[in-house]
Amino acid sequence: MASPDPARQRHVAVLVHNDVLKDARVLKEVETLGAAGYVVDVIGASPKPGTYPATVPGARSLTIVDIAPKSLQGRFYSLADKIYPLVLDYAILLVAVLPVFFLLALPQTPQGFARALVLVSPFVLLGIRSLKTNSSDRKRIARLAMAVFALTLIIVGGYGIVSGAIGLVLFMLVFSALFAVQRLELNLRRVLFRVVNGLRDRRLSSHRKERYHAIARALADRVDPTRHEIVHCHDIIALIAGTRLKKRHSKLFLIWDAHEFYEEVASGTEEDRLLMREVIGDAQGYVDGFVTISESFRDIYARDYPRLPPAQVVMNATRNAGAVEDDGRLHRAAGLSPDRKILLFQGGFSPHRGIGHLIEAAADLPQPWSIVMMGWGKLEPEISAAIDQLTDPDHPEKAPLAMIPAAPQDELPYWSAGAALGAIPYENVGMNHLYCTPNKLWEFPNAGVPILATGLVEMERIISEWGTGFLLPRDFGADDILKQLEVITPADLDQARANCRRFSDAMSWDRFEDALLRAYPA
Repeated sequence: MASPDPARQRHVAVLVHNDVLKDARVLKEVETLGAAGYVVDVIGASPKPGTYPATVPGARSLTIVDIAPKSLQGRFYSLADKIYPLVLDYAILLVAVLPVFFLLALPQTPQGFARALVLVSPFVLLGIRSLKTNSSDRKRIARLAMAVFALTLIIVGGYGIVSGAIGLVLFMLVFSALFAVQRLELNLRRVLFRVVNGLRDRRLSSHRKERYHAIARALADRVDPTRHEIVHCHDIIALIAGTRLKKRHSKLFLIWDAHEFYEEVASGTEEDRLLMREVIGDAQGYVDGFVTISESFRDIYARDYPRLPPAQVVMNATRNAGAVEDDGRLHRAAGLSPDRKILLFQGGFSPHRGIGHLIEAAADLPQPWSIVMMGWGKLEPEISAAIDQLTDPDHPEKAPLAMIPAAPQDELPYWSAGAALGAIPYENVGMNHLYCTPNKLWEFPNAGVPILATGLVEMERIISEWGTGFLLPRDFGADDILKQLEVITPADLDQARANCRRFSDAMSWDRFEDALLRAYPA
């Protein structure tokens, strides 16, 4: 990297939609910019109150914007989110039971009573089936369905024992018939929920767009265009903020740092893809410097958004930690005996990262392997439940599955060093995963830990080229993980460790610093 140039003392506002402290890429880039002579103010965001440092290495200041809904636009969103699903469910049931109440309005006869029960019986079946699920939405619909049935019985129940008996017999016959054709009923119910979820996806997508823009406004408001000459935007929400600023202050130099291929993120809906295209399409003519994480993403963005400037490829490399020795902290924190071989997953516990397959594999691990989950995220309850189920209370030191909190970024190599293998079992869902190059591709080798990863395009290329680990099939399962653990020998691990050291020496962060600086104005 070039030495600091006093004439290059330009002020940069770095915009990030998270609290920065766990974002390894942002932290490395800020440190590089500071060392190159830029005056950097980092502006992040968090919905949770907390105490944050006044700065991070390389920056003059760190500001965390409060993006809790009440801080952005009052309590409207949270109230709407609570009311909307309930109103929608009531509306669906109301429309569905109108024929029943129409029949009840007619002169009451045994035949009318029977028709009413026949029409209402599907609601009972829907209710019984839905109450057995773990979905709060379906349980709510189930309760409403049962309530409709109960109300109907109350209304028509006073029309005589004979008509009641006839209706009851007919109801039991219809109910039995519905069970006999439950596949048809199940398919109809799936159609119903697809319609419901489709409506909700559209509402949530609209909500997401409004929230993205609200956060972007909060970030943009912290930028001082009279002082900041350059605005460096990480990911999509910051890009919205940067575009907003550039439209108002054309002399700003706008840099976009694309960490993902946003149209194809793993959990995205079609409405999300349209939103991503809208944001990037609107911004591409305003971006002056463009950075992304791989040559594959560079080519995809060049094809789909030709008005973006040529991308500088700055991969998710780590700073070279040198030789790292295992000091036992990982085993101690996980409560495992020192002789256990650890397959380590580190980072966010998010869907489509293979965590379900790891949990399934934990039940049949060959000895002396254990899986340790080090991180945070929405799947923590599932991991905790599996740990409770799999751990032998008499031998917790041999637990097949354990979970510990995320390690601080500056200590990560020393925590990871206790693992025999590092897991990156991302699932083949969408182009973003297919071409991903996560930080872990560098973090594990930096700690001297070989990788066990899915054979997705970029991960397979890097691991095969450098020999830093072992590959799973693109469409893998728990059995594939177990097979690899059974066939990998100590000699295989030793060779892979040596290759990890070679990779870290050649492909560490300092190799990509000049590419980052080339995205900045000359």
